[in-house]
Amino acid sequence: MEIPELVSNKEHLRPFSCSWETCKKGFNRKSDLIRHFRIHTNERPYSCPTPHCTRSFVQRSALTVHLRTHTGEKPYKCQYPGCYKIFADSSSFSRHRRIHLGRRPYTCTIETCHKRLEPVFLSPNEAALELIEDQFLP
Repeated sequence: MEIPELVSNKEHLRPFSCSWETCKKGFNRKSDLIRHFRIHTNERPYSCPTPHCTRSFVQRSALTVHLRTHTGEKPYKCQYPGCYKIFADSSSFSRHRRIHLGRRPYTCTIETCHKRLEPVFLSPNEAALELIEDQFLP
């Protein structure tokens, strides 16, 4: 079975489909569909309450992370001995932790190259294919 087949078949199993004319995405939860639809409509219902800040967001969690730029809060602390880095969001913290663990989960797709890469060096499509390969191929 080819990887594109896995991706397209998976979309059909999801009960909540986007009704936007050119979009074929499907979701398992209605709330995920509602959040996704805001991308098409540019609706940003979560606005920053800080005076003179005009930022608004599609997701409440994005507003929560943004508010930390005003407060300086950085709740994610590296526990590695001798490392004192702190982070405002969990994704930056997770990316940082891989430095200590030596994890480089993605291999370059060029045959003559054997380098292992962090996800930030891959396009979203390449990263998705790597994830699918890891889950479904021997």
